[in-house]
Amino acid sequence: PRLALGLLAVVVVCFAAFAVSRMFPPQSYGLADDWRVFSAAATVVHNGASPYDAASLHASEQAINHYAVVQPALDDYADLPIVAWALQPLARLPFWAGYALASILGLAAAGLAMFTWLRRLGWRSAGLWTAMALLSWPALLGVFSGQFDLLLLALLVLGMVQARRHPGLAGAVCMAAAVVKP
Repeated sequence: PRLALGLLAVVVVCFAAFAVSRMFPPQSYGLADDWRVFSAAATVVHNGASPYDAASLHASEQAINHYAVVQPALDDYADLPIVAWALQPLARLPFWAGYALASILGLAAAGLAMFTWLRRLGWRSAGLWTAMALLSWPALLGVFSGQFDLLLLALLVLGMVQARRHPGLAGAVCMAAAVVKP
């Protein structure tokens, strides 16, 4: 088991290093492409408009992080208004600072939730498995894009952790994830 875990760790870390090397320098529809839409939607909501108004949203996106060539279908906001409302504090920061803080919060929340769950299940290498999960392609893709998938993962894992002792709380936590990202 240790050899297999070690080999898996090497593969995951090598792939993560390769993936990171391809994300810089940032380009249009590359690093933080989805965060650009979320941040613009939050800015539009902060200014009292609808995040679904394409003209307001696209103007805000270009003001936040200008793309020379745009693909409007990829720049539309499709989440619930509560997401844009909740992201307003991060959207008030400079674009890259908001993206970095949102990514760090997502990684920390998912890491803490997964580590707690694995420890409760009795896994001895919970820290290593958690690190490998956070360096995996599905996790990195969400981080690179500026998605909040890791926050949803944290909510679902916390729901599973609470399922035995507090089934009502577990259901509420999982429902919160469903409300945020249906």
